[in-house]
Parts: sequence; structure tokens; C-alpha cells
Amino acid sequence: MATESNKRKIVLFVPLLGGGGAEMVFVNLSNYFVSNGFDVVLFYAYGDSFLNLLDKRVINKPVAGTKYSSIRTINRVIRILKSYVALCKLLKKEQPDYLLATVHESNMIAYFAHKKVAHRTKLILSMANIYRKSTLPFFLRPVLKTAFKNAQNLIANSPDTAASYKRFVGNDSLPVHIIGNPTFQENTNIKPLDFDFPYLLTVGRLESQKNQSLMIDAFYKVCLTNKTIKLIILGEGTLRGALERRTKSLGLTDRVIFMGFVEDTSRYYSNAEAFILSSDFEGFGNVIVEAMSYGIPVVSTDCPGGPNFIINKPTIGELCEMQNPEALSAAILKVLHHPENYSREEIINRAKDFSIKKIGEIYVRLLESVR
Repeated sequence: MATESNKRKIVLFVPLLGGGGAEMVFVNLSNYFVSNGFDVVLFYAYGDSFLNLLDKRVINKPVAGTKYSSIRTINRVIRILKSYVALCKLLKKEQPDYLLATVHESNMIAYFAHKKVAHRTKLILSMANIYRKSTLPFFLRPVLKTAFKNAQNLIANSPDTAASYKRFVGNDSLPVHIIGNPTFQENTNIKPLDFDFPYLLTVGRLESQKNQSLMIDAFYKVCLTNKTIKLIILGEGTLRGALERRTKSLGLTDRVIFMGFVEDTSRYYSNAEAFILSSDFEGFGNVIVEAMSYGIPVVSTDCPGGPNFIINKPTIGELCEMQNPEALSAAILKVLHHPENYSREEIINRAKDFSIKKIGEIYVRLLESVR
């Protein structure tokens, strides 16, 4: 056990606590670090998602209590500037051993703040999603490249994520550590929902990246041969109206159930026949691991990102061609018709590879190796 005088200190930096997967990962890591001999500061601009899960020993450091402006661009500019100033002050005062940041915005701010005031602090930058040009203005791309080239360590949550950033930087030998997200959920004393019908489940934002329209088209084909299965969709987003209209046009109103945002998804996972993901790209795919935590097989598009990293054997689930409703429907029917092909034990054991204990240990070994 570390004493107060020799405790290692780490600052974890996310842009805001808005309920995303990267924020949940950093809350989990904060809790793990503080339980394993670190002094931990969680730094962010504003937000309160997951704070109820944060260990009381973690120093919680928001820059402000709320948004700075209702106008998105103005809010972001102010957020970046204020976060930079506040992070410089924090690093100068605390002099942490490590600064761990994630997401483009935090990675760039962390690089400049580290360069200005925290030379002895080890800078570690994490990549939470596949790099795509559309996610970063052209004038900021050289800044992010410089940040990656000057960090002491780089982390990606899947091989595809790592490869995308190597291409972005223009260096195939760029050293990147691949560490999955700690999203395994221990499932005890969960009372499943008592539906009187079998169902498939999907969880995610109703946005173009997730391509739920592909899923609905594939599900239509599934319904031609399976007369009882339903599809439950958990999540909200800008495309909900369009997806509901598509469902109606296919005559699936009584077979597709839009539940909206659901805080406790555990009861839905536990009784699902399978979990479906139809994304065009993913950073990691936290929901895949969440579903596998319950021992249910996963059918996913073989999109860039985490799916083919997580689903690493045929007894866990199925990967199919992207943007192909015939391929997705065939994969779903395969799981429904041959459940004996999928091992609940193997599915759960693979999910446990992404437990906070296993992933936390990998992070600690990485931190200890940084010189």
C-alpha cells in the first residue's frame, strides 16, 4: 500500500461529462486508480453524468457548473480556452506524475498545457474513436499530429483505432498501446423483464453512425420467416422520427419497439435472444461488451473499430458485411435458428477480458513503464 508521501498522482482529462462512452471509461479508471494507491483528479469543463458512480476519494474538478453559451460554436471556444487556463493552473499546483487525456479536444489542450507548465509530468493521450477527417477541422489536424508525436505514450481502444491514427500521423511505426475499454458489467440480482415475446435488442444513439435504418431493413427480412420475434431499440437521437417512419412504411409498427433513453438497460439485456449492432464505424463498441456480460450472442457489422476486436471467435457471435441488409438478416437468422452454436460461458469470459480489474492492471503497468 502506498503511503501518503509516495503516492503517485494522476490527472484524467475529458472535455465534459456528458454521458458518452469515453467519459464512462474515465470514471471507471478514476475509481480503479484511487483504489490502487493513486491520488486521482478527474478534470473536465462541466457536466454531471456518472458522478454518482465516482469514488468519493477522487478529486472532482469541473471548470464550471454548466455550459457557457447556448450557441454551440461559442460554447466550444469558451470551453477550450477556459479548460486550457484551468488545466495549466491545476498542473502547476499539483505537479502530477501523469496526465491522461482522451478525445481530440482534450488531447490538444493537454499537449499545450503540458508543454507550458508540466515538463516533469508524463503525457499520455488516448484515442477513443476511429479517426475521420470530418471530426476535426483541417487547421487543427497539424496540432493533433504534433500532440501525438510528443506524448510519452499513446493508447488506442482497438487495433482499427490505432491503425487509423497511424495513417493520420503518417507513421506506421508510431508506438500505440492497444487497451480495450473497461465496460464489463457484473450482473447479479438482476430481475429480467417479463416480456411474453422473444426479442432482439439494440442500444445506442439514433444517429447516422449507428445506421439503425440498416437494422430495420434487415429485421424486415427476418420477420418474413420468423413471425414472433420483436426488435427493441433503446436510445434517443435526431433520427428517431425518420426511423419510426421507416418502420411504419415496412409494416413493422407492432414488431419494432422504440423505448427511448433508458437509464437502466440491464433488465433488457438479460432476456434478449441476441444483441444487434449495425454501425458504419465504432471507436470500441462498449455496448457489445455490455451485452456479452449477460452471455447473449452479438450480431454486428464488421465495421472499422472494436467489433472485430471484441468478437474474436465464432462461438461469441457473428460479424457481417457493412451496409448490407441481406448479410445482416442472414446473420441474425443464423443466431436465432442455431443458438447451440454460441457458448454463454465463452461469451461472458470474453467480456471479462474488458473488466475494470484486467484493464486497470494493464493501465497501471503502462504508467509504471513510462520514463
